[in-house]
Amino acid sequence: MKRNAFTLIELLVVVAIIGLLITSSVPAWNAIAEGNRMTSAAQSLSDGLRLARQLALAKNSPVEFRIFNTLPKDGVTSNYCAFAYYQLTESGTTNQLTRTNFLPSGTALSTAAGYSTLIGTTGPSYCASPAYNSFRFRPDGSTDLLVSSNWYVTIVRERESTNTTLPNNFITIKLDAFNGNVSFYRK
Repeated sequence: MKRNAFTLIELLVVVAIIGLLITSSVPAWNAIAEGNRMTSAAQSLSDGLRLARQLALAKNSPVEFRIFNTLPKDGVTSNYCAFAYYQLTESGTTNQLTRTNFLPSGTALSTAAGYSTLIGTTGPSYCASPAYNSFRFRPDGSTDLLVSSNWYVTIVRERESTNTTLPNNFITIKLDAFNGNVSFYRK
Protein backbone atom coordinates (compact mmCIF):
# COMPACT_ATOMS: atom_id res chain seq x y z
CA MET A 1 0.00 0.00 0.00
CA LYS A 2 1.34 3.45 -0.96
CA ARG A 3 1.94 6.05 1.71
CA ASN A 4 0.30 9.47 0.99
CA ALA A 5 1.08 11.45 4.16
CA PHE A 6 4.06 12.82 6.08
CA THR A 7 5.26 11.10 9.20
CA LEU A 8 5.36 13.00 12.46
CA ILE A 9 9.16 13.05 12.38
CA GLU A 10 9.24 14.56 8.88
CA LEU A 11 6.78 17.24 9.96
CA LEU A 12 8.83 18.09 13.08
CA VAL A 13 12.03 18.35 11.01
CA VAL A 14 10.36 20.80 8.60
CA VAL A 15 8.99 22.88 11.50
CA ALA A 16 12.45 22.95 13.14
CA ILE A 17 14.10 24.11 9.90
CA ILE A 18 11.51 26.88 9.46
CA GLY A 19 12.08 27.94 13.09
CA LEU A 20 15.85 28.14 12.53
CA LEU A 21 15.38 30.23 9.40
CA ILE A 22 13.06 32.66 11.18
CA THR A 23 15.40 32.93 14.17
CA SER A 24 18.40 33.67 11.97
CA SER A 25 16.53 36.36 10.00
CA VAL A 26 15.38 38.43 13.03
CA PRO A 27 18.70 40.37 13.36
CA ALA A 28 18.55 41.21 9.66
CA TRP A 29 15.01 42.59 10.06
CA ASN A 30 16.14 44.68 13.05
CA ALA A 31 19.00 46.14 11.00
CA ILE A 32 16.61 46.95 8.17
CA ALA A 33 14.17 48.67 10.54
CA GLU A 34 17.01 50.66 12.13
CA GLY A 35 18.25 51.74 8.71
CA ASN A 36 14.74 52.82 7.74
CA ARG A 37 14.48 54.96 10.90
CA MET A 38 17.82 56.62 10.09
CA THR A 39 16.70 57.31 6.52
CA SER A 40 13.40 58.70 7.77
CA ALA A 41 15.23 60.98 10.25
CA ALA A 42 17.54 62.31 7.53
CA GLN A 43 14.66 62.88 5.15
CA SER A 44 12.61 64.64 7.82
CA LEU A 45 15.42 66.98 8.86
CA SER A 46 16.56 67.77 5.32
CA ASP A 47 12.94 68.38 4.24
CA GLY A 48 12.51 70.69 7.24
CA LEU A 49 15.61 72.67 6.27
CA ARG A 50 14.46 72.95 2.66
CA LEU A 51 10.96 74.02 3.69
CA ALA A 52 12.28 76.67 6.08
CA ARG A 53 14.44 78.06 3.26
CA GLN A 54 11.47 77.99 0.87
CA LEU A 55 9.28 79.82 3.40
CA ALA A 56 11.91 82.54 3.79
CA LEU A 57 11.93 82.99 0.02
CA ALA A 58 8.13 82.89 -0.33
CA LYS A 59 7.33 85.18 2.60
CA ASN A 60 10.27 87.50 1.88
CA SER A 61 11.17 87.52 5.56
CA PRO A 62 13.73 85.73 7.72
CA VAL A 63 12.86 82.26 9.03
CA GLU A 64 14.64 80.95 12.10
CA PHE A 65 15.39 77.22 12.21
CA ARG A 66 15.76 75.73 15.72
CA ILE A 67 17.19 72.34 16.67
CA PHE A 68 16.10 71.38 20.19
CA ASN A 69 17.88 69.36 22.85
CA THR A 70 14.90 67.60 24.37
CA LEU A 71 13.57 64.29 25.52
CA PRO A 72 12.49 62.09 22.62
CA LYS A 73 8.86 60.99 22.67
CA ASP A 74 9.76 57.57 24.07
CA GLY A 75 13.20 58.18 25.53
CA VAL A 76 14.72 59.01 28.87
CA THR A 77 17.97 60.72 27.92
CA SER A 78 17.96 64.25 26.56
CA ASN A 79 19.25 64.47 22.97
CA TYR A 80 19.07 66.79 20.00
CA CYS A 81 16.10 65.10 18.37
CA ALA A 82 13.54 67.82 17.50
CA PHE A 83 13.29 70.89 15.27
CA ALA A 84 10.90 73.67 14.33
CA TYR A 85 11.01 76.91 12.35
CA TYR A 86 9.73 80.37 13.12
CA GLN A 87 8.96 83.45 11.06
CA LEU A 88 10.57 86.62 12.37
CA THR A 89 8.29 89.64 12.31
CA GLU A 90 9.31 93.27 11.88
CA SER A 91 8.62 93.88 15.57
CA GLY A 92 11.21 91.23 16.49
CA THR A 93 8.80 88.55 17.68
CA THR A 94 8.70 85.02 16.34
CA ASN A 95 5.70 83.09 15.05
CA GLN A 96 6.05 79.32 14.98
CA LEU A 97 5.34 78.17 11.43
CA THR A 98 5.18 74.45 12.19
CA ARG A 99 4.67 72.13 15.08
CA THR A 100 7.81 70.78 16.70
CA ASN A 101 9.00 67.82 14.64
CA PHE A 102 10.66 64.90 16.41
CA LEU A 103 13.13 62.57 14.72
CA PRO A 104 11.97 58.93 14.62
CA SER A 105 12.45 57.00 17.86
CA GLY A 106 15.90 55.57 18.29
CA THR A 107 17.63 58.33 16.30
CA ALA A 108 19.34 61.54 17.44
CA LEU A 109 21.96 64.02 16.34
CA SER A 110 25.54 63.27 17.35
CA THR A 111 26.86 65.61 20.04
CA ALA A 112 30.45 64.38 19.73
CA ALA A 113 32.95 67.12 18.93
CA GLY A 114 33.29 67.76 15.21
CA TYR A 115 30.37 65.63 13.99
CA SER A 116 27.58 68.20 14.23
CA THR A 117 28.62 71.83 13.91
CA LEU A 118 25.01 73.11 13.91
CA ILE A 119 24.37 71.97 17.50
CA GLY A 120 25.91 72.19 20.95
CA THR A 121 27.19 75.15 22.92
CA THR A 122 29.71 75.91 20.17
CA GLY A 123 27.09 75.86 17.41
CA PRO A 124 25.27 78.92 16.06
CA SER A 125 23.06 80.95 18.46
CA TYR A 126 22.89 78.64 21.44
CA CYS A 127 20.02 79.20 23.90
CA ALA A 128 20.23 77.42 27.26
CA SER A 129 16.58 77.38 28.30
CA PRO A 130 15.03 75.52 26.60
CA ALA A 131 18.22 74.22 25.05
CA TYR A 132 18.32 74.77 21.31
CA ASN A 133 20.58 76.02 18.55
CA SER A 134 19.23 78.30 15.86
CA PHE A 135 20.19 80.04 12.66
CA ARG A 136 18.23 82.02 10.12
CA PHE A 137 17.39 81.69 6.48
CA ARG A 138 17.34 85.12 4.85
CA PRO A 139 14.72 86.21 2.29
CA ASP A 140 17.25 85.50 -0.50
CA GLY A 141 17.62 81.85 0.63
CA SER A 142 21.07 82.24 2.21
CA THR A 143 21.72 81.77 5.92
CA ASP A 144 23.20 83.97 8.65
CA LEU A 145 25.92 81.35 9.25
CA LEU A 146 29.56 82.06 8.46
CA VAL A 147 30.14 81.19 4.80
CA SER A 148 33.77 80.27 5.52
CA SER A 149 32.74 77.40 7.85
CA ASN A 150 31.26 73.98 7.14
CA TRP A 151 27.82 73.45 8.69
CA TYR A 152 26.42 69.97 9.18
CA VAL A 153 24.68 67.57 11.56
CA THR A 154 25.21 63.84 11.85
CA ILE A 155 22.31 61.50 12.56
CA VAL A 156 23.15 58.38 14.55
CA ARG A 157 21.34 55.84 16.70
CA GLU A 158 20.17 57.45 19.91
CA ARG A 159 22.36 55.22 22.07
CA GLU A 160 25.43 56.35 20.06
CA SER A 161 24.77 60.10 20.15
CA THR A 162 27.58 60.83 22.63
CA ASN A 163 30.18 58.41 21.21
CA THR A 164 33.49 60.08 20.39
CA THR A 165 33.82 58.10 17.15
CA LEU A 166 31.32 57.69 14.36
CA PRO A 167 29.47 54.37 14.24
CA ASN A 168 29.29 52.21 11.13
CA ASN A 169 25.82 53.51 10.29
CA PHE A 170 25.34 57.30 10.17
CA ILE A 171 23.97 60.04 7.92
CA THR A 172 25.50 63.52 7.69
CA ILE A 173 23.40 66.43 6.44
CA LYS A 174 25.39 69.39 5.12
CA LEU A 175 23.99 72.91 4.86
CA ASP A 176 25.59 75.37 2.42
CA ALA A 177 25.57 78.69 4.29
CA PHE A 178 25.89 80.73 1.09
CA ASN A 179 22.80 79.51 -0.77
CA GLY A 180 20.96 77.37 1.83
CA ASN A 181 21.19 74.16 -0.21
CA VAL A 182 21.03 70.87 1.68
CA SER A 183 22.81 67.62 0.82
CA PHE A 184 23.49 64.44 2.73
CA TYR A 185 26.00 61.66 2.90
CA ARG A 186 25.24 58.17 4.19
CA LYS A 187 27.59 55.47 5.39
